[in-house]
Amino acid sequence: MTWRSAFLGATAAAAAAVLASCGGKLGALAPDRPTSLRLRFEPGQVVEYRSELRGVQVFGTGPTSAGVSAQAVTDVTHRVVSVEPDGSATIEVDLDPVSASTNGRETQLGSNPEPWRIVVAPEGAILDSTRPISLEANPDPAGGPRVQANPSGAINPFPLLTAQPVRPGTGWSGGGQAPSPFGGGTVPFRLRSRVAGYEVVAGLPAAMIEGSVVMTLDVTVPAAEYLEGTGQTAFATELPDDAAIDYDGELRYVQRVWLQPDRGQVLRSEIVGTFVTDVEWTGVPADREGIDPVHVEGRLEVTTERTG
Repeated sequence: MTWRSAFLGATAAAAAAVLASCGGKLGALAPDRPTSLRLRFEPGQVVEYRSELRGVQVFGTGPTSAGVSAQAVTDVTHRVVSVEPDGSATIEVDLDPVSASTNGRETQLGSNPEPWRIVVAPEGAILDSTRPISLEANPDPAGGPRVQANPSGAINPFPLLTAQPVRPGTGWSGGGQAPSPFGGGTVPFRLRSRVAGYEVVAGLPAAMIEGSVVMTLDVTVPAAEYLEGTGQTAFATELPDDAAIDYDGELRYVQRVWLQPDRGQVLRSEIVGTFVTDVEWTGVPADREGIDPVHVEGRLEVTTERTG
């Protein structure tokens, strides 16, 4: 599907003003012909990023809602395990926490999570993941399993591209399915993107892709799967076999990605998004401590820079 942006008729002066507003980055000459923008991977390739996340989330909707403001810096390593003939790649993801704070206070860093694998298409979609990517192994202070309701783990630095050749101003729209950030199958997403221009990032010419994404959350995760994914298997014996967690909500974000066209490498990604999530346990006695329904909504910002 193709979507033409209203910016197609913009003058060169207006385009220069837009580029000047994007963090002061320098403009770069665009290719003189339509170009295919794709992610490119090589077996054994190692790419390093530093990701900085800032988020605010509010639990509940009443006058006593609990608010949490958090910041985290993480070093991320992508190791390309294999590449298929169609260009899709299996990548091992390794996270190394650098710093974290909650409500302005430094948070003790946990041990690094075990690396996991994702499958990425050359157009940027995550095709598969060997584990839910937003769960954390921290028990609830009350002693029960903690529900991680912030879907920021679903976000990655890859843009969602079109297979068609593009030039500055070209837009596209579409949608598909992505692995659920919590497990339990896949979730649908819709996107609308465009090539906003070309800029110089870290001394390299880059295509700047700007897109908006809406992800709908409606999944049920068996309790045993959730507890295994968060390292809380000890709780599994305390819950009925049919216990599960229902997630409903929506994630909306706008992403700007600077992509090196000739090498298909992401140099920088900036994301601003909002989310609303309702979480409820099913198949569990109502008087079980620590399983009350949870409503969470908030805002997040993620900046990712390639470092190696």
